[in-house]
Amino acid sequence: MVHHHPFVSGIDHMDRQPLKRPEALADVIGKHTQVERVLCGHLHRSIQARFANTLAISCPGVSHQVSLDLTPNGPSSFQLEPPVTCCTTGRRLTVW
Repeated sequence: MVHHHPFVSGIDHMDRQPLKRPEALADVIGKHTQVERVLCGHLHRSIQARFANTLAISCPGVSHQVSLDLTPNGPSSFQLEPPVTCCTTGRRLTVW
């Protein structure tokens, strides 16, 4: 579990603050096939992406969600959305 996301989310202002050296994390995870998921926060939104032969999942924020604005240089804003569940492969990871 890491705070910053190791993948490109498409939310421009958040992608300017990624995990430092995600390739180093990918090298470590690539050597350990028992790693089933990489969990992260920071994005305040549920997003899933392939990463290092596994799935990286960004769990939603508990206070607010970052707006899903995928335009280049989109504004930094948030939404007060209802609680969501972060799930993978039918197993519940977290409920907010």
